[in-house]
Amino acid sequence: GDTEALGMVFAEAQATGLPVVSFNHGGIPEVVVDGKTGLLAPERDYEKLADHIIRYLKDDLFWRESSANGIAWVTHRFDLRKQTHELEQIYSSLAGGASTLSANS
Repeated sequence: GDTEALGMVFAEAQATGLPVVSFNHGGIPEVVVDGKTGLLAPERDYEKLADHIIRYLKDDLFWRESSANGIAWVTHRFDLRKQTHELEQIYSSLAGGASTLSANS
């Protein structure tokens, strides 16, 4: 079936401090760090998904830790300047090191 390519909605949720509960599917694990910024259940394991939701509802400390971790993760992993710099480095290496891209772009 259908596959979630990246799951930007998960990054957006974590950026606001909302821990994520989802299935371990497609590109979602690239955005959600299982056990740290959210909880991922095996695909189609609805009981495990429900257990994860209940854990967040019952464990306020785990919620707060996941919330803080999620904000930090998204800030670090999806920073526009950092990602732009990394992309420019890839382009530069593909162009044989001759880059005309500005460092301030």
